[in-house]
Amino acid sequence: MRTYLTAAPNAEPPATAALPPRCPRRPDLRAPRRVPHDAVSPRHRHATAAVTGRLDPNPAQLCAEAHRFAETALRLTLEVLDRRRQPPRLRAMLAPAPFDLVVALSRRDLPGRRLGVARVRRIHVCPAGAGSAELFGSYTRGDRTFAIAGRLENTAAAPGTGGTGARGGWMFTSLQIG
Repeated sequence: MRTYLTAAPNAEPPATAALPPRCPRRPDLRAPRRVPHDAVSPRHRHATAAVTGRLDPNPAQLCAEAHRFAETALRLTLEVLDRRRQPPRLRAMLAPAPFDLVVALSRRDLPGRRLGVARVRRIHVCPAGAGSAELFGSYTRGDRTFAIAGRLENTAAAPGTGGTGARGGWMFTSLQIG
């Protein structure tokens, strides 16, 4: 019995060297700004000061602080999940719901533990508002890579705490471990 194969038909249009014309309403993002400014709305700056009692600190500084905290907290969280550290160490870094999640996962026999020790690989932190940030990243177990994501709140800047917060500093309010 003979099998006959034929090439698949070419469904793509022929490639052209010309680019489509630009939309006239779309601004050219590479053009210099007409009015230079610091990209911070004075209205936002004063609204934040009215709620917290102080002006917003430098967003780059907040992001760096959040990144340092997230890296430390995630490293400790993975150590708790690997049973290399006791869960009470995380109580000051995690809100009650994520803390209960980590404690429950650390008590179970997770199939991923057979792959090896968990190590934080990369973390990205993005500001999500006044005193909050979201993060996503990855960690490895053996030769496999897994995802991790969460939300951080700066309890020192929480409204109604007078700028001190119950524990002060950053805290995980949401955590997803892949």
